[in-house]
Amino acid sequence: MDAKSAIPRRIARRARGYTVNELRILAAIRQHGALSKAEIARATGLSAQGVSIIVRSLLKDELLVKEAKVRGQVGQPSTPLALNPAGASTIGIKIGRRSLDVATMDFRGEIKRLESKRYDIPLPADVMALASRELANALSSLGSTDRERVVGIGLAIPGSMDLWWEPLGLDRECLAPWRSIDVAAALEEVADQPVLTYNDMTAACAAEIAFGESIKSDTVLYVFVGTFIGGGIVINGRLHVGAQGNAGALGPMPMDTVDDKGRPEQLLNRASLIFLERELLYHDIDVASVMRGTEDDPRAEAVFQSWLHPAAQGIARAVVAATSVIDFQALVIDGGLRADWKDRLVCATKTAMESLNWSGLSPIETFQGRIGNRARAIGAALLPLHNTFSPEPGLLVQRYSAPI
Repeated sequence: MDAKSAIPRRIARRARGYTVNELRILAAIRQHGALSKAEIARATGLSAQGVSIIVRSLLKDELLVKEAKVRGQVGQPSTPLALNPAGASTIGIKIGRRSLDVATMDFRGEIKRLESKRYDIPLPADVMALASRELANALSSLGSTDRERVVGIGLAIPGSMDLWWEPLGLDRECLAPWRSIDVAAALEEVADQPVLTYNDMTAACAAEIAFGESIKSDTVLYVFVGTFIGGGIVINGRLHVGAQGNAGALGPMPMDTVDDKGRPEQLLNRASLIFLERELLYHDIDVASVMRGTEDDPRAEAVFQSWLHPAAQGIARAVVAATSVIDFQALVIDGGLRADWKDRLVCATKTAMESLNWSGLSPIETFQGRIGNRARAIGAALLPLHNTFSPEPGLLVQRYSAPI
């Protein structure tokens, strides 16, 4: 058997792509869970005969599996059809300013493996070596058969890794090499397939859309409080990336105070976790334990209180400014804070928003995101899966059936 004929039929067929009707059936099952052929026909509007033909093809390609027959109803027993978890997989890698996460996702959208590595300084050479090693480990963990079924590698990374060296306490030149590194190309050499790049906050927003419970409206502002604060935008039920990939980048939003150079202070300097963590360290507090909520230190509470007010005020001002440009229906706040502190940030932000002048604007609802720090890696893994198997070009506001 020659090398070409040795390629599994499923893999060769995937390379040719799937028809719109095939993708519609996969999307219906992904959203609603296992469905019978009759239920698929009703959900998609396709004919019963058309559904039978397409289902037969998807079963042959191992993207669908049959579940146990359902009996006891009127008519013949029906056989639910479900997504085959082993039908395809993706890997998402998040490269951040303080940590790296690698998530492996199966065809149902379930995370099978998630590894996190933390570092104090995002030195380009060190981070790229770590990213290459962890991506190779993730691929190796799949085994040869599953590795053949990887349909994409998603990369979530801030748009400007070389900027904001001052808040990180670094010299300008420490991060300068990021400007000349093609991160996706370097990872493609490891994965031996294309790497799709997304802004890290856009990826986090995608994860909340698909797996969270907070994005219930069609037009939403998503705020992620990480090492540096950022966000994402949902417009008319679709994830809005922006012409240059920076939609929802709230960090540079100017505030009402000035920095030491006389320029308007940025939201990033008020509501980013790096400043909270720095104060905790200054008071000799175990940052990791406090941020996880596994250590109760009264000194930490005082530090958090001093960070909370300006952070909430800054986020509130940014939300009002953003809502004056896009008519948002809701605000979702998530991030790397422990659960009780995140609750208080959301409440403080709502209070701060109520104190501002909303004349000419409609009020918006505020919700808390639940995915947290892993959202960026999960979104990075999700987006290649969505791009390959969704009949829609944008990510609709709908929950995947897989639990996270």
